[in-house]
Amino acid sequence: MLRKISSPVLSGIAIVYVVFFLNTTSVQAHPHVFIDAKIKVYFDAKGLKGFKISWQFDQMFSEIMLDEFDEDVDDEFSAAEQKMIYQKAFSNLKKFGYFTKILIDNKPFEIKYIANFEARMDDDIMSYSFFIPCSIPINDAETEIKVFTYDESYYMDVSLTEESISFVNTNAYEINYEVYEDDTRAYYFNQIYPFALRLSVKRK
Repeated sequence: MLRKISSPVLSGIAIVYVVFFLNTTSVQAHPHVFIDAKIKVYFDAKGLKGFKISWQFDQMFSEIMLDEFDEDVDDEFSAAEQKMIYQKAFSNLKKFGYFTKILIDNKPFEIKYIANFEARMDDDIMSYSFFIPCSIPINDAETEIKVFTYDESYYMDVSLTEESISFVNTNAYEINYEVYEDDTRAYYFNQIYPFALRLSVKRK
């Protein structure tokens, strides 16, 4: 079901992933880590600016990460601890596109880098968040944008809902969107369909 944005700015939550990520994809799957994903879509005067991806982890994995990286045992991650998490448990994901795929009018968009990585603890639950720059001009012709966030090895199970999508700076644009399971990208013995965000955008 497509949803149409009527308000100029929709609020959202920006939160969002250790041992596995140190040597990812080498472990037998079926999944071991569960993630609730969120996507915040940013626009500017020229068009699409990028995506803030957030991953909220399950409690068991959160406890593993806290034990591994909370050196001062204060139940949160300091700036130094977040830097260590980035270096030891996140930067390796560049080889896998940060488990994110983006299509612009069905053409793959190469994710060259991410920005503003953050790891945090809230109510004993760990989350990662990071920004993927994706500068795409938007004009009067409709542009279709798809964003997938999933792990093809199925070590992680990633969920995404329409309620987890939010937008920033939408005044100049007409946007329709939906979250759906894409049966054309089946993985893990063709048993699992990844969730995807599909946007159709044009200038007002």
